[in-house]
Amino acid sequence: MGFDFGEIGNPNPCILLDNGDIVWGCQTWWGSEEKMNKVLDWCRNNGVTIEDVRMADEIARVKPPTPNEVEPFSRQVAEDSNG
Repeated sequence: MGFDFGEIGNPNPCILLDNGDIVWGCQTWWGSEEKMNKVLDWCRNNGVTIEDVRMADEIARVKPPTPNEVEPFSRQVAEDSNG
């Protein structure tokens, strides 16, 4: 991860997933339980893993996506998770 939040008195919680993957608190999404369940269901149904998310984050860090690249994906996630 690059920065130890514990050094400044702000621990970064670690979540061990059922499949053995580790997700750090700073990598989690925040929202209502209902909304997060819809997003997670969409991810599960579409085969999205934490590694996919990490890879997308790293690619975006190196080459930030244009609005035209982000908008269709964001719209599709929103449509799929609301339906």
